[in-house]
Amino acid sequence: MYFTPEQTTIVHQLIARFGWLLLVILIDLILGVTVALKQRVFKLDKLADFLGDYGPKVVAWLALEALGFLPAELKQVAGLGEALGIGAYAIILVSAAASVLGHAQALGVLPGLQRLGIPPTSKK
Repeated sequence: MYFTPEQTTIVHQLIARFGWLLLVILIDLILGVTVALKQRVFKLDKLADFLGDYGPKVVAWLALEALGFLPAELKQVAGLGEALGIGAYAIILVSAAASVLGHAQALGVLPGLQRLGIPPTSKK
């Protein structure tokens, strides 16, 4: 199977986006475990919940992005899918970044937020 130059560009963009998303998710995981250990509430089964939370979101994003590989006759649908894919990616990335900031705040790395009247976040 050969990719057109347009499809090759899409693949390169997906790899770059996936790399950044993976980095933010990994940071979220590390900080989340650190917060749980610090608060002495760490449970190993919560890691499966963490992966179960991100897994379907990432698969759905990739499925939307895969619409870019549809034949030229269906390019309108593919364009819509790509737009939805970028939106889904942004939502996942912003959600993960917010979680990272919440963990950093819980660790006391961002004490300035508390001075602004933003209470620390806590996950149940």
